[in-house]
Amino acid sequence: MNFEGKKVLIAYFSHIGETFSNGDTVELTKGNTETIAKHLAKKFNANMFKIETKQIYPVDYKQCSEIAKQEQESNIRPELVKNCSIEGYDVIILGFPCWWRSVPMAVLTFLDSHDFTGKTILPYSTHEWSGKANSETDIRRACPTANLLEGFTIHGTWVNTSEDKALAFVDKWFEEN
Repeated sequence: MNFEGKKVLIAYFSHIGETFSNGDTVELTKGNTETIAKHLAKKFNANMFKIETKQIYPVDYKQCSEIAKQEQESNIRPELVKNCSIEGYDVIILGFPCWWRSVPMAVLTFLDSHDFTGKTILPYSTHEWSGKANSETDIRRACPTANLLEGFTIHGTWVNTSEDKALAFVDKWFEEN
């Protein structure tokens, strides 16, 4: 995939704290999605925007998961700390962990606040076993006028146990697509 001559924004949501990894709960000091976002920002000489909610999600895996589930079931859009302009960007690479078989609701808050007409969105997700699940369908519903590309997924365990191999996987995906 070549974005030469295109202005690229890496917009991502990432969680720090406990996560499920290889059948166990582990503590992350940096988010898996953020690790990939920083790599892509260097790769494409892109600006980055971290999607952050005013109400910080708990570090505890079970508590965070319950809040994420409640937000999704009630269609709650959490308030963001700040937003950014997407004016002037051609491509938005959108990163997120797959929560409850979709994008975290904070990502939908971000998407709902912009007009993506004429923009290309390339999603990627980190996950343990859900893959893309419903994420691309939900992004398409939120951004019907965007050019939504088929994105990629990567196991969070790969990122937090073998970062070099995970980043090599990402590079290979872009070379082949």
